[in-house]
Amino acid sequence: MKVVCISDTHNQLGAMDIPEGDVLVHAGDFSMMGRETEVTHFFEEFSELPHEHKFVIAGNHDFMPERDPGGFRALIPPGITYLEDTAVTVEGVKFWGTPWVKGLSRWAFNEDDLVKRLEKWKKIPDDVDVLISHGPAYGILDLLAYPRVGEDPHVGCKLLRDEVLERIKPRYMVFGHIHEGAGMREVDGVWFLNASNLDEKYRIANKPTIFEIEKEEK
Repeated sequence: MKVVCISDTHNQLGAMDIPEGDVLVHAGDFSMMGRETEVTHFFEEFSELPHEHKFVIAGNHDFMPERDPGGFRALIPPGITYLEDTAVTVEGVKFWGTPWVKGLSRWAFNEDDLVKRLEKWKKIPDDVDVLISHGPAYGILDLLAYPRVGEDPHVGCKLLRDEVLERIKPRYMVFGHIHEGAGMREVDGVWFLNASNLDEKYRIANKPTIFEIEKEEK
C-alpha cells in the first residue's frame, strides 16, 4: 500500500503536484484561518485527487473544526475521512489522527495543560501502525529556524515523544506544524515524517513524502 503524506498546505494544495498512491494523508493546517470558505475550497481540491483513501486532520490554523465541529463535518465530501482522536483501518493497517499542539494558546487545538494533553495522547491505542498528529514529538524534526532568544528551539511535545517511543511504537508517525523541520528520520524503530510542504515563509518548498506499508503479520 502506497501512502502519500502532505501537511501545512495553507490554501495552496491546488498549486502542488501530488503523486498517485493508495492513501493520501494530510497532517493538518490545510487553511490559514479555518474560515468556511477556506474549508470548502480545500475539500473541493482534496476530493478531486485520485487516491482511493483520503485522510485529513486539523492543525492549529484550522479553527472551524474546533469552533463549529458540526458545521465543519457537514462540509466533508464523501470519500474523505476526518480524524480527530479517532482511527481508521485500511487493508489491516491502522491509522490514528490527532490535531493537538502545545504553546499556541490563541490558536486552534492548543492544549498547554500537561495533564489534559497527556490524556489526549493516552487515547492513542498501542496497536496503531501510522500515527498522524499535527505537532511533532520533542527533538525530532521540530527545530525552529528562528527561535526567540533564550527559548528552546525544539518545540515538539516531550509527553508525545515518550508515549510514541515507549508505549505506542507505531511503524510511522506523520506530522507537520514546524515547516522548517520537513524531512524523515528513524528513531528507535519508528519512522518520523515531517510532511510540511511549505517553508517558514509559506512558500511551496517540499514534495510530498511517500512510503509503502503492508499489514504486519504477528
